[in-house]
Order: sequence, then C-alpha cells, then structure tokens
Amino acid sequence: MIEPRAGIRYALGNSKWINAGFGIHSATHDLSVYSAETTDANGIMYQTNKKLGMTRSMHYVLGYEQMITPSLRTKVEVYYQGLFDVPIIDSANSSVSGINSFDGYADVPMKNKGTGYNYGAEITIEKYFTNQWFMMATSSLYQSKYKAGDGKERNTLWNANYVNNFQGGKEFNLRKPGRVISVSSKLVWAGGQRYTPILLDESRVAGYTVRDNTKIYDDKMPDFFRLDAQLTYRIDRPKTTHSFKIDLQNATNRENYWSEYYNPETDQLEKSTMLGILPIMTYKVQF
Repeated sequence: MIEPRAGIRYALGNSKWINAGFGIHSATHDLSVYSAETTDANGIMYQTNKKLGMTRSMHYVLGYEQMITPSLRTKVEVYYQGLFDVPIIDSANSSVSGINSFDGYADVPMKNKGTGYNYGAEITIEKYFTNQWFMMATSSLYQSKYKAGDGKERNTLWNANYVNNFQGGKEFNLRKPGRVISVSSKLVWAGGQRYTPILLDESRVAGYTVRDNTKIYDDKMPDFFRLDAQLTYRIDRPKTTHSFKIDLQNATNRENYWSEYYNPETDQLEKSTMLGILPIMTYKVQF
C-alpha cells in the first residue's frame, strides 16, 4: 500500500516560519474484529472479517511558528483529517463505526464503507528548559464527525470539542553541591466525553440501560479536569544519580465522569467515575 507524505517549512526571517504538510495514513483495529467468526446457513463457521482492510485517512496541516525569545516559542496550526475505508456494519439501520469503538460488535460482519472527518486549530506556547525551569501550554478547538451505514452525520465518541494542557517545572539547587529539588505539574482541562442519552422509562420497564438511538453521542459528560503534581529530590554523584520522587496523580481528587447508566437497584441514572487521587513514590538510580 502506497502512503505518500510531504512537508515543507519556509523561513520568513531569523525567527519566523510557516509550514505545511500532507499525508495518507492507515490504521488497524483490534484483532478481535479481524478474527470475528460467523456461521453460515449450512452451519459452517468462517472468519467473516478476515479480509477487512485498514481505516485510511488524508491529513492536511498548515502552521506558523515564531521564536519570541531564544528560549520561548509559539506555534499555531490548523488541520483537517478526512477518514475513509472505516469498518462499519453494512446496514442502512446501523450507526456502528470503527471510529468510535467495536465494544459489543467484534463478532459481526464489517465492511470498509464508513467515513469521517476531524478538523481544528491548536496553539502552543513553549519555554525551553533554561535558568532551571520550563513550561509548555497548548489549547485546541476541534470537531470530529462520522457517517456509518445509515448515512447520518454524527458526533464521534471522542468529539469533546476542546482540550487544554499545561505542564511546567522548576529546579532548585540546595546549598550542598549535587543536591537538587524539583517541582513540576501537569494540568489537563478538556470537554467531557460524548455519550448517548438514556431513556429512563424504557430502562425501568426493561430492567437495564436503554439508550435513545435517535440521539447517538448528542450529550456530553461534564468537563474533564486533572492535575498531577510531582516533587523530586535528586543527588548527583560522579558515577550515579539518585532520585526520590513523590507523584500525586489527580492531586485534587476530582472524580471525572466516564459513562452514565441505569441502575435497576436504585431505579436511578448513575454515572461511573474514573480513578481519584493516586500517590506514587519511586526511587531510581542511574549509572
């Protein structure tokens, strides 16, 4: 399979550049999809997706980059990604697409007939590690859509619309030579994951979660927020470096939502949450 790619970067001066890129990319899916087994009318079992192809996409990128100072860089990019040959259930009544997930659909026949697209813009500000500190912040706005067998355009499962990242850190030399304390953190603030709303009355009658398939991925979970913080004590010696690190993952103990479901025991709609605060202590020796 031929996948041409090209890129160009043009200098506008000593500290300004524009760049553009194009490429065709392919991606495989879970082995469970390719090994799906189906029984025909004669009772013979065969692997219906054995010849299923990969999802393919065409990428376009245009960017502008500038060095504000020798250690401070800013970059803006816009992009478009068109997806094709996406595995779907080949039915006019199906909304299932490999762009989202094959959860619960790994053993059904698929065809490479689906499409989708992503587009957006991203800005990055980066301070290189100088004077014992560094920082990088990014902010992205985007859209992510797909079409399955029924031909309707919908949000993908991953269409959170925005994501913001920040990470930075600083080192402090102690009075004793070769002793360093460093602090760093990472912050993620993003739109919530998409989900299909639940029909409460129908779920009560059925005794399990029944979703409104006329509004697939129309709703969003609350925003995702996570702060990780690290404190490191380092001892630099002529032949070894010793590091003691305390890592507080999800330091604010925010219980970000992952999914919503109907609980027949409480007769309520409930949300499952991700892991709360997780402290990790490590010791590392480098020779």
